[in-house]
Formats: sequence, C-alpha cells, structure tokens
Amino acid sequence: MPDEAGALYYRDGKWGWWTVESIVQPNYVDTRERAIVGAAQNIRNPWMLADNDNLFVVGSPNSSEQGEPLVNTIAGRSGAVIAADNTRSRSYYLLRYGLGGGLDRSVESGEDRRHVVGRWAPFYEQTTAIIPANSDHYLYIGKPVPIPQGSVLGVGASASAAADAVDGAVWVPFEYVRGVQCNTASQLARIDGFNIRFSYDTTKWQPILQGGSTTAVQVFLPPERMAGAAGWSVTKALQNGAASAVGTYLQITFSVAVGPSPSPNFRLWNRNRLIWIPFRPVDQSQVVGMGVDFTSIGAGVGGVAELNGIDIAAAACTAAIRCYVWEETRLGSSQHQDNNVAQAVDWAYKSAPVGVKDDVQIKGRGLSLVAMSHGTAFADNRIQPDWPFGLMNVIGGADYKEWTSQVVDVIPTSDSVNTQSNTPAVILDQSMNTIRTRYKSNATAALVETVFNKANGPKYGAAGGVASSYDYIVGDEEVDMLAISDSVRGEKVSYMLWGHVQNKAERFFLQSMKAIIRVLGGTRRTGR
Repeated sequence: MPDEAGALYYRDGKWGWWTVESIVQPNYVDTRERAIVGAAQNIRNPWMLADNDNLFVVGSPNSSEQGEPLVNTIAGRSGAVIAADNTRSRSYYLLRYGLGGGLDRSVESGEDRRHVVGRWAPFYEQTTAIIPANSDHYLYIGKPVPIPQGSVLGVGASASAAADAVDGAVWVPFEYVRGVQCNTASQLARIDGFNIRFSYDTTKWQPILQGGSTTAVQVFLPPERMAGAAGWSVTKALQNGAASAVGTYLQITFSVAVGPSPSPNFRLWNRNRLIWIPFRPVDQSQVVGMGVDFTSIGAGVGGVAELNGIDIAAAACTAAIRCYVWEETRLGSSQHQDNNVAQAVDWAYKSAPVGVKDDVQIKGRGLSLVAMSHGTAFADNRIQPDWPFGLMNVIGGADYKEWTSQVVDVIPTSDSVNTQSNTPAVILDQSMNTIRTRYKSNATAALVETVFNKANGPKYGAAGGVASSYDYIVGDEEVDMLAISDSVRGEKVSYMLWGHVQNKAERFFLQSMKAIIRVLGGTRRTGR
C-alpha cells in the first residue's frame, strides 16, 4: 500500500503490518518540551518487488511532490551563478532487503549515482571572428572520470600529493576532431601544434599540480600520444597565457618542434583523444560543470583554441577550433552518504488481553522473554542519539487502559519512585537491556555483556597470548531468557513490546513472550 507507506505480510500463520516509515525523528520535542507527533519518511511511495532470491523496495517522490531541490553554485561566462541550472531531483532509489543491515535506506559513499543535469555547451561566440568562417575543427571537453580518493598521480619527483585526490576529484578528457579547413583559401595538410587557453571557476575547482610545482599541471596522455609526450605542457596561467601560480586560466600547448616528427596522426572528422587533465573540488558545493569559458581571452585567430599547421601549399597556417564543453552535475554535499537518508526500523508486538474466566482480578507481574539480540549501539552511533526509547521497550495496561488511560492511571515521571504508593493501571519500561551479562573479565568480578564495546568486555585474542587473559576466542549469537518485573492489576492485562533499530548492527529477534500473572480474587464491592 504505497500511499500508506507500508505493506501487509503473512508469516507463520499470522498477518502483520510492515511499515517503511519511523516515528524516530529529529526535533521530536518543541521549545516547551512537548512531544511532537510526526514520522521520518525517507522512503516515499514504496513499491515491493521480488525475484527468486531477493526482496526489493523501489521508492520515489509521489506525482504530487516536487522532489529534492538542487541548487547550482558555479559561476558562468558572466561571472554570476547560473541559476537556470537549479533543478529538483525526482530520482528513484532501489533498496534490497538485508543489504544495509538493520536500517531502512542505509547508504554509503559512492552509492548515490544520480546524474541530474548533463549537457554539451557550445562556444561559438569567440571575441573575434572564426578564421576560417567554415572551420571544421572541434574540441570536446568531455565527461569527467572519477579519481579514487588518495590516488598519487604521476611518477617520480613530480608525482602529485595523495591528499589532492579528494572526494570528487576527476580526470577531464580533451578530444579533438580534425577538419581540413585552414585559413580562408587553403586546406590543412599537417598539424604542428595546439594552443588552447580557457578560464574556469577557481572558487569551486583547481587543477591537480605536479609535485613541487606551483604552475605545472599533472596530466595523463593516452597511449597514442606518448611518442610526443615531450611536446605537451599544461600550466596555470594569466589571461595572456603567461604561467602564474595565481592564474585563473589553463594553457595547453603542444608543439611538434619538441615532439615527434612527422606530426601526430588524427583521424579525419572523428574524435581523437588528446589529453586528460585532473581537477579537484575546492569545497563540497553542488555545481554544474566547471565554469569553463572560451570567450574572455580576446587573443588568437578565434580567441582561445587554435591549431598551427602547414597547408597543402606548404605554407604555415593557423585555424580556430570550435569548442564544446560537457557540463555535468556534481552533487557535492547533496550526495547521499553516511546514512544521511537512513531511518530507524520500528517494530511492535501486541498481546491480546489476558485474564481468567471467573469474575476476579489479576495482577500482571511482568514478562518472561526468549530473544536473540546484538545489543544496543552507542548513542552517538544511532540515527537519533537522544531518542528516549531503545531497542526494546515494554508498555502494559489493565482493562484496556493502555489505549484510554487517564492521569490517575499512570505514575508521573516526576515521581518515578512512586512515593504516593499509587497502583498504576499503565506501566512503561523504557530501553530495556536485550542481552544478559555472561562474560567475566579478569579485571573485575562483575559479569558484563559479551560485546566488544565494554571496557571490561571481551578482547580479540592474539597468537601467543596468555591463556589467562580472558580473550574471547569464538562465539555465536546468543539466545537469552529475559525477565522484566513490573506490576499492573485489573480484570484483564495486556502488554506490548516495541522498539527501534537505529544502527546497522542492531538486531532483535523475539521467539516467545509469556506474561506472569497472579490471581487476586473477586471484585471488592458491587453496585448499590
């Protein structure tokens, strides 16, 4: 039932309700410390799917919802942020049952693969006219390729620092389409070099430099360009092309004079790989593209991208190159990771009212449970650390008072020790321990839980360790008998166990629940 954020399921002869929302939410108490009713709904419009082995949920915004807002922060050709790139993400998410541990919609870095905006941006409007006007040479700055974090680029003394390959760093490919037009009345016979210069948004991106240099950019050449590697150079530059550590331009130069002879071969009217240049993001802002601009140079035949060659008359010639740039969304801080869209899994099991056939009162003395659990994670490692209810909680009530209780039926929280000796009709046990104390360390006489987050808990054994160090060798998941003691009385009593899984490693499996009751006798008085 997608509109109800859940599904009916059938198991072991019983029907249950499987919800994909959770009451565990931030800001659940207002400024006057009153509980706010609400729910975390990070799985919208859920649809169940299955194959022979797995169960899936597909979620996405409803048709009436606008989706997640995504705001571009990159500066365009005019130096202003391109607000026209602002958009909304209505992407779907595919969730597999059991993949992310105990949480709903758990997510880690690299799993958010949304590509919201991607397009080719043409640059025809160079500050001077294209020469020749019918130039059929093209430069493509293509789709970025992610660089693994911590990668060292280059070799030897010029290798880049590993710290430069941060999250979001990319290789940007440059490709050239060779044409035949050169000058106004001749055709190109041989290419002798390239001169490519462009600006970019330095507030959001920076090229990764060679180790020890403030201007030389680390580059990668494809195999077909390696023979002329000595002829290539990429530097940070000023507007006039002069190398500068504070330059806001990149200057790409290739000269056959210092490279191979004859000139490099390029397939006619095909995209030929030239070079890859690495960039790293300056911050985690969401951007569309890199703000690449070929229109603000004002130098050269067509402005900023040109080739030098020899025409069919054996004369030197220069031709402008028409440019296209692939502008793609980088989600940055909008990328879902570190469980920022995960939500707790709520569970509950409600008993029927328990009583005896005779007209007598009974007292509920507590519960005896058989359960398997991993225990509760540290508060800081849970989705909402200050949520007041834990992995397992118990509420009990007499004569349906758990649904329709009044003030007199509940002991106030300000009097938790019950100084007035009230006989409550509703009891609540919060954040009960779900595992027994079984393990004894040689550092203390007390028994503790068999978990590895205790100061006196088990330790991983080491080869050659001392046998008396109480190392934990091996263990299975523990099935425990848990006893909860409380008191509630009436003609009938009922209990509900409920809780919230707030960490991937948390788990709770309830095998049986038995109520312990005591018969008290008949009613004390009847009506007049």
